[in-house]
Amino acid sequence: MKSIYLFILGCGLLVSCKNEKVESSYFQGNRVSLIKNDSIYFQLDSLSTSRNSSTQIVEVDNDYYFSFLNKKNNSIYLYDLSSLDFKNKISFEINGKEAIGKLSNYYWLSKDSIFLYSYGSAKFTIVDSEGIVKRGYHIDNGGSAVRPELDSSRPLFRFGNKVGFNCWGSEKEYYNNSEFDENAFMFFDLENEEKQYRISYPDAYKGAIWGVQFFQFYHDFNKIDNLLVLSFPIDNDLTIYDLKVSTRATAYFSASIDQLILLQKQTYEKSESTRNGGDGSFLQIQWSDPT
Repeated sequence: MKSIYLFILGCGLLVSCKNEKVESSYFQGNRVSLIKNDSIYFQLDSLSTSRNSSTQIVEVDNDYYFSFLNKKNNSIYLYDLSSLDFKNKISFEINGKEAIGKLSNYYWLSKDSIFLYSYGSAKFTIVDSEGIVKRGYHIDNGGSAVRPELDSSRPLFRFGNKVGFNCWGSEKEYYNNSEFDENAFMFFDLENEEKQYRISYPDAYKGAIWGVQFFQFYHDFNKIDNLLVLSFPIDNDLTIYDLKVSTRATAYFSASIDQLILLQKQTYEKSESTRNGGDGSFLQIQWSDPT
């Protein structure tokens, strides 16, 4: 039997929390240590796997669902978070004139606007919850940047009329660089279909030759404050990019993820790990409401 294992954490009346004062230019308040609260399971079908590169908690008509991308059949699955039952599967064609392509990542904005991205076909598509295509775009290579690569650690996000794409592969040549172009991120304007490139690699990358694995940086987006939080492998600081005013700052953090949770001010925060048991595979997902 295969199941998805959901590991629930919370803070407040349900569990005890340990508070510690934290000060930074972007956050002032208490650091909260989260502890396990409860666990739930979702039953998977024969085509699903517990190892998924794209997952999201989505809201539909005031109800919450756990969703994930099944790359085996190019579908998005939804499970009811209240009943734990399978709710729906939205499948997409890979080949053909109106095909979406093989999906790499998705972002569920609403039931009328689901953003889909296919790395292989360089397609960015907006569909509704019935799988009907509303608009489609071709995200080709531009300038010195390369085709974006996306997953749950480098997710799609929307900022105003623009959609953000992580272009970590823009630095494919890995010379002993003295400077870097501002092409780590691409912002695609949904109205005029123009591309804008922003954000360079930090100074820590200058003056040395780094392998490809050290150029794969990760990000998350705080939609409340419009802050883009980036983690570069060789940089001890987090990079915080304010999309409203195009300013960049850094914040030093130790290896404590709960500080990052509070900085992002997300309603849900996920971390994933897998384990193999005697009765099948499990995906462990943690989420919390730090408020």
